[in-house]
Amino acid sequence: MKRFKNILVVLDMGAGDKAILRRAASLAENNQAQLTVVNVIKELPRDMPMLIVAITPMKLQELIVGERRKYLEQIVATPTKKGDPCRETI
Repeated sequence: MKRFKNILVVLDMGAGDKAILRRAASLAENNQAQLTVVNVIKELPRDMPMLIVAITPMKLQELIVGERRKYLEQIVATPTKKGDPCRETI
């Protein structure tokens, strides 16, 4: 009997992320469940005074999102088990 249909994992760019992802992937495989991996980024305040005038708050947010996306793509691409993983970064 499958206990889980969907598993949501929130990674915080910490030292334990790989172990957390391995455990979640194992649970997903054992339950034939869909695994979704996310990282939450707090929106920057629009009225935030910028110390660096060369970058806007929106551009800073875009840079942060880009860096987090690269991190998630890298950690998800790291083989946790044999097989051909299906992945999508949104």
